[in-house]
Amino acid sequence: MRDQRLSTEEIGEILDMYESSSEMHTGAVIRIDLSNHKILYSSNFKRVTGFGKDEIPQNLDELIKLLREEDFHKFQDNLNNYDYGSEWILRVSLKEKREGFDNFELVGKKKRMDDRDIVYILIRNTNRSME
Repeated sequence: MRDQRLSTEEIGEILDMYESSSEMHTGAVIRIDLSNHKILYSSNFKRVTGFGKDEIPQNLDELIKLLREEDFHKFQDNLNNYDYGSEWILRVSLKEKREGFDNFELVGKKKRMDDRDIVYILIRNTNRSME
């Protein structure tokens, strides 16, 4: 029986596939661990959102503070109230206007992994098409 652990090469191939698929969807992907509010970003997050290196939110609380108040509440409702595996779509706007980078569509899904709630979100810029 084959060992179920992935080799470094296999992990690299999976990561490449993940990055390529998020780029093909002209969006960025984030992963939020709701147990500690830690966020991981795909490499194209800055390109899709227009955020500079020092502007990227370091945790869920910082991310939420960027949203308009009404969007903040909808976003939190989606994080907390959707069933595992159910997909949700939400349009949000940033609190501060950023030319060409202030309106986004979020497609999210919550999963249960190792006794933790994990949310995956595809972020698409709705101000313009991303080439």
